[in-house]
Amino acid sequence: LRFYTEKGDLLFSEVLEEGPVVSIKCQTVSPSRYSGHPELTEELHVTYRTVVCSVYGFVLGNTLRACRNQLARVQANCSDTIVAPPLSLHKWSLPDQDNMLDCAVGLPQCPSAFSHLHIASVCGGFGTWYRPSPPQSSLVVAAGNKPFVGFHYIVEGSNAPVLTDVVKAVGTKLKSALNQAVPSWFLGGRKPNPPPEKEKVIIEPAEPMSCRFGLCDLWR
Repeated sequence: LRFYTEKGDLLFSEVLEEGPVVSIKCQTVSPSRYSGHPELTEELHVTYRTVVCSVYGFVLGNTLRACRNQLARVQANCSDTIVAPPLSLHKWSLPDQDNMLDCAVGLPQCPSAFSHLHIASVCGGFGTWYRPSPPQSSLVVAAGNKPFVGFHYIVEGSNAPVLTDVVKAVGTKLKSALNQAVPSWFLGGRKPNPPPEKEKVIIEPAEPMSCRFGLCDLWR
């Protein structure tokens, strides 16, 4: 995902997920007056084959504004590189959706007590476990294959963060630091320094969503 200025200069670049991008959408939502949602919600939705990334519009605007200021300093020979601030986003994976072609992301919602018990009974049966209070959930409506249209939900705070990529990154940096600090004779003799490897981009893991309902169409 790359952003350019009006003159074609690279402003900001970010790798959100491996694989080709299916679609990019800008969404501006103005909810009703008494809905309880924020006055204005702006998001950028980047869709992949099995992953949906939702970038907050306010954070993205501040990031692009900071990168534009740094680019002006670079062009004026006052700075060397552009250091982009971190980008805040939501990232969901849809394991129950095959070959996703398009999707729509809804606002986070908190159902009523009756709707909460009704959904728990329909999805899990009579003896299912349910939360005492209705949790806040996010909805993604995806179109593709198996199902043709799927309604994917995720409960906020239901998944623990995955730290596998963070542990790997820390281990790699620690190993390289030891190789530079410890003398070569301590590690078993002098060895020629290997060529520097290209640093791998750490991709943030996605939170899996579950498909509660779907519409099947075998001809599509």
